[in-house]
Amino acid sequence: MVAGSNHKNKPQYNGINLLKYVMAYAVVTIHLCGIEKWTLPWYVEWLIRQAVPFYFMASGFLMGRNTHELSIYETQKYYLNRGENLIKIYGVWLLIYLPLAIYKYWGNVTYVQALWDYGVSIVINGESPLAWPLWFVYSLGIYCICTSYSINNVRKMHIMALILFLLYLMQPPYSRVLSAGIYALCGLMLSRVREVDKYFWSIFILVPLSIVMYKIDIPFSEIIGGMAFMLLGMRAQLPQTKIWGILRIESAWIYFTHMYVIVFVYLLQCHSPYNYDKLHVISVTFFLCGLLGYFLFKAQKVPRLQALGKLIK
Repeated sequence: MVAGSNHKNKPQYNGINLLKYVMAYAVVTIHLCGIEKWTLPWYVEWLIRQAVPFYFMASGFLMGRNTHELSIYETQKYYLNRGENLIKIYGVWLLIYLPLAIYKYWGNVTYVQALWDYGVSIVINGESPLAWPLWFVYSLGIYCICTSYSINNVRKMHIMALILFLLYLMQPPYSRVLSAGIYALCGLMLSRVREVDKYFWSIFILVPLSIVMYKIDIPFSEIIGGMAFMLLGMRAQLPQTKIWGILRIESAWIYFTHMYVIVFVYLLQCHSPYNYDKLHVISVTFFLCGLLGYFLFKAQKVPRLQALGKLIK
C-alpha cells in the first residue's frame, strides 16, 4: 500500500518515504488537471507521470524486502493476505467515495444506467466516478493474489511476468488494472538489489532515456522513469528522524482523500465570480490536501480513532 510496510524506517527507506510524499502531490496534480481540463508543459507532464509507476514499484519493493527471508509457504501466505486486505480496503474506500459517485450520476443518467456504469467501473476499471486514486489499490490487490499462487514456482513467475509485459506493451481495452502489475514486479526485482551504489550511475541513463521515450510515445517510458526514481530513493542517505515515517503516513492520506479536495476547490471556482489562474488553484489545492492529510494523521493517533490507520495499510 501507499503507507504499507512492516519494516521500521531504516535509513535506506527514508528516501522512498520522502519521494512518496512528493509523488502524492504529483498524483494530485494529475487529477486536478483532469478535472480542470488543463494542459501542462511536457517536462512537467513527464515528471508527474512517474508517480503511479513509482508507487507500484515502491509497494513491490517493500513487499519483496518483507518476504526476502520467509519460506515459500510463508511468502505465499503473506501475498495472499496482503491481496485480500487490499481488496477489503478498496471496498471501504468505495463506500467513502460513494457520495461523489452519486453527485456525478445525479440527474445525468437513469438509475439503471448509473448502477450498470458503477458496477462495470468498480470491477473492470478499479475505480468509481471521481474516485480515480482507488484503481491503484485494486490493481495492487490483484497483483498480490496472483503472486501468491505463482511465486512458489519459477516457471509460473515467468509466465506471470510475460503476461503482464504483453498487457503493458499492447494496452488492450480495460487492461490497465492488470497490466500495472508489471510496475510492482519491477519493484520486486529491485528488492533483490543489495549494493545500490553499483547501479546508481544508471539513473543518468534511465532519466534521459525515459524522457526520449515519452516524447516519441513509447510505453516503456514510465517503467524506466519509475525505476530511476526508485534507485534514487533507495540510494538517498537521509538522517534517521521521525519525520520520514510521518511523511509516509501523510502521503497516504493525501493520496486517498485528495479527490474530495479537488472537487471542493472546483465547485468553489464554479460558484465564484472571479477567475483564478493555475498557480492559485494548485496552491490552494495543495495546501488543503496537506492540511487534511496532517489532520487525519493526528486523528489516527487518538485512541478512539486508531482504526483509521487500517484504511491506509
